[in-house]
Amino acid sequence: MDGGNRMLRSVSSFLQSKEWEEVQRSLGGETFRAGKALVIAHPLPGGEQYLYCPRPSHDDLQFERDLDCVSLERKSVFVKVDQDVEPYEFGSLNVVRTHSIQPQETILLDLRDPEEEILGRMREKTRYNIRLAERRGVSVSRLLGGFETFFSLLEETAEREQFRLHPRKHYEAILSASTPDYFNAVFIAHWRGEPAAAALVNFYRPSGIATYLHGGSSRTYKESMAPHLLHWEIIREARRLGFAAYDFWGTEKTRWPGIARFKEGFRGMHVRYPDSVDLVYRPGLYLGYQFARSVFRKP
Repeated sequence: MDGGNRMLRSVSSFLQSKEWEEVQRSLGGETFRAGKALVIAHPLPGGEQYLYCPRPSHDDLQFERDLDCVSLERKSVFVKVDQDVEPYEFGSLNVVRTHSIQPQETILLDLRDPEEEILGRMREKTRYNIRLAERRGVSVSRLLGGFETFFSLLEETAEREQFRLHPRKHYEAILSASTPDYFNAVFIAHWRGEPAAAALVNFYRPSGIATYLHGGSSRTYKESMAPHLLHWEIIREARRLGFAAYDFWGTEKTRWPGIARFKEGFRGMHVRYPDSVDLVYRPGLYLGYQFARSVFRKP
């Protein structure tokens, strides 16, 4: 865990990039900067709003002061902050520990070692399944026009694993954002001419990290072991592009134990982010928000 945290301390998350800000704007979001940190406005009933800041860098000295100014100016009910590995203290504000929007735990795979060493550290079953997929003729490709296949497999997996998807336009917006320092790609594994697994991966050069954002697989082709080879080929591609780490982006053992076991098989470093916080500016309305969320289970 410490190794993963040390790696992340020196990098900026793609969630703070100007490209991710453009994604939010393209989806109709209103964005601001507090210091260098990206802040996104979210509507609440009755014309109210809260602000959200994902993974602000701890060394941004202007962040807390500017965030306070923006929040008061916009009369926000609260500000949700998903903390970076080095958290802010927020000592002068009304702080409530709360649920996170981004994954609280993840697995970070160091890509700086030779392929044979990375493969050798994996669990034996994971290595076996990678080789089995190769023997069975699974092929993996990075596709420019693979959105429909990706989204179909994502929908199938969401229904099977019982998780909620974003609207289709959310994934389309992610794929549309591209600069030399920031781009996203769809990778698809085929077996016997049919799509068996797919992944949407972010590549953010300033951090040196490739991040597995979304993915899905087909139950019909489960025996192909396509997801194992899919991620191995993504790892190899990330190394070829000069990236230092692969972020598996979330390991919730309680809710999705099967997905967590799959990711753990690659034997990366476990990273746990500090608790997320709500900075409360209007306590009465915040209590109403908490009550409504407890009833309707909406973030």
